[in-house]
Amino acid sequence: MSRLGDFLAGVLRGFAGARRPGEPRPAPSVGRPAGSVSRVAGPTISYSPHPGPTPDPGEVVWAYVPYEDDPAQGKVRPVLLLGPHGKDFWSVYFSSVDHDLDEAQEAREGRYWVKVGRGSWDKHGRVSYARVDRLLTTRADRIDSRAEVLDKPRFDAVAAGVRAHRER
Repeated sequence: MSRLGDFLAGVLRGFAGARRPGEPRPAPSVGRPAGSVSRVAGPTISYSPHPGPTPDPGEVVWAYVPYEDDPAQGKVRPVLLLGPHGKDFWSVYFSSVDHDLDEAQEAREGRYWVKVGRGSWDKHGRVSYARVDRLLTTRADRIDSRAEVLDKPRFDAVAAGVRAHRER
C-alpha cells in the first residue's frame, strides 16, 4: 500500500475507533455478551474434555461470535473452548478461509492463525484455522451445540499459538 493509502487507512481507523495492530485491547468489562473479546495477561488453558451433558475445554462448540469491527453484530461459528473463565470459557473461533495464503498481510494487521485441520464442525470438510490473537469469553449458557472433541495435539498447537500471541 502507498504512503497515502496507509495514511488514509489510519485516518479511517481513527474515525471508526478501530484498534491499530499492536495496540492493547480494552480491559474486560462485567456482563459481556457471549463471545465478547477480553484482553488478559494469562488465561487458564486446560484440555479436559469428558463425556456428559455439559461442554468442556477441548471441545469445539457452536456459539455466537461478535464481529471485531462491529461488536453489535456477529454470527454463530465454531469455537474451541480453551479453559474455564468463572462459569464460562476462554475460547477462540475458527474460520475456513485459507489464512496461509495471506499470512504476512494478516500478521501486519495483528491477526494470527493456527491451522487446525478438518472436523465435523465444517459440513463441507474444509480446513479450519483458529484465530489465536483474539481471545473470547464464551458464555456456557449461550453455546448453541457441541461439534466434537478436538484431539490433544491440535488443542496443544492452538494453545501454544494463544500463549505466543498473548505475550506480544
